[in-house]
Amino acid sequence: MHIYTDQLLTLLEDSELWKGAFGFKKDTNEPVKNGGKLVEHYCMIAKLLLVNNLDGGWHMDDIIKLGDAVKNRIIWCAHALFSFILSITHHWFRLKKSYTKSCNELTETGQGLVEADLAAEIIEGSQLQSSWGESI
Repeated sequence: MHIYTDQLLTLLEDSELWKGAFGFKKDTNEPVKNGGKLVEHYCMIAKLLLVNNLDGGWHMDDIIKLGDAVKNRIIWCAHALFSFILSITHHWFRLKKSYTKSCNELTETGQGLVEADLAAEIIEGSQLQSSWGESI
């Protein structure tokens, strides 16, 4: 992860204003007044995150470009989170499908009928498989 991404996300998390302005605050019924244009928010974050960092070497002269960099990183974080959620969902459905298939195969053995002393209920030529995979 980029060196400043964690600091950027912390800034966003700590600010109700920025959470509302960038659409991260969904758990409220109150309208969010973001107090300015998004460009102004990006530039303010860039100033706090980059210009005020003495080790970075950035200057207020480049604040518009730095604001664009902040905007791109916020978009990247939102996209990365969405991709992660999509990947987890995909794997969940694959696991569910595999589980269902296995359960269906296990119930087709007829073992429950044999244990319940109902082996006579098994129809000759049915698709039941024995525990060893042989047709019954």
